[in-house]
Amino acid sequence: MRRSLAFVALSWAFTTTSLASAQEAAPSAEDVKQAAAAFDKGRDSYRLENYGEAAEQFEAADGFAHSAAALRLAMLARKAAGQMDRAATHAALGLELYPDDATLAKEAQALLDEQANKLGKVSVSCDESCDLLLDNKIVHGRGATNRTLYVTPGSHTLRAAWSENRNRSEKIKLEAGGTASAIFEAPPVPTTPEATPGDTPPEVQEKKGGWSPAVFWTGAGVTVAGAAASTILGIRAINEPGRDRVINECVDTSCDLYQQGVQNQTIATVAIGATAAVGVFTIITGIWLTDWSGDDSSADAEPSARRSFTMRPTFSIGDGATVGATGNF
Repeated sequence: MRRSLAFVALSWAFTTTSLASAQEAAPSAEDVKQAAAAFDKGRDSYRLENYGEAAEQFEAADGFAHSAAALRLAMLARKAAGQMDRAATHAALGLELYPDDATLAKEAQALLDEQANKLGKVSVSCDESCDLLLDNKIVHGRGATNRTLYVTPGSHTLRAAWSENRNRSEKIKLEAGGTASAIFEAPPVPTTPEATPGDTPPEVQEKKGGWSPAVFWTGAGVTVAGAAASTILGIRAINEPGRDRVINECVDTSCDLYQQGVQNQTIATVAIGATAAVGVFTIITGIWLTDWSGDDSSADAEPSARRSFTMRPTFSIGDGATVGATGNF
């Protein structure tokens, strides 16, 4: 029930309060609901004397749906929290936006008169509507071209911010009761350079897939070496110790010559199998897995500099599989 009353009260306050600009877009129904919720939380925090939290909630309510009621309570909460500089800044904003609100105008002017000799006053002007940050803290209020800020005596950093991450900063130093002005000019909006008709966009190099040809040629070399070794081992398996010697000198399989022959034959068989496996892998690599297109990074080089010898494998399956290679300059 209390939340509903806050929503109705804030809706009424928004619709009956004069705005800074007649062209300013009215808040959506969802914005008003969000403002009412923040307004309700701010009122609860104020009653619990959590004035800093209350001020943040009232400022949030004013951010969702600008109203004299929310801004006035934010001013009073900052004052109760002892943050007189921020309270005075709210008071100046209230006098500017809602001069016809008698209650706000009376309390705001009284606060400014009280703090006139205790705070510094800064008049800010932006050539385009800007948001302000004081010592890296956002200054509450909608973007505007003119604002009046109140600061504690001492040095401060004031920054104006615009869209497209544009900003300007200025250092200010004020004594109690002192005044200063800050004028900010918005940097130009950054633009993306447009390509002229004569410009040629850089070519995007297509990333090539596949393995390096070195993998294929390594496999081919291993296959050739394996074939040679298998041939030698096969001949040794036949001749050492030889079929006739085994028949003539051995009476059973426990004979040393027989065992030697079996061992040599096993070694030769393993070598032939391993060589065949490497050969099959090499063929598959060469046909499907290798990128034979080469490196085109030198496409813009002089013709004489691009000439090189290239070689590619050839395969044929007919009366047995054959592997070869072709090359060109």
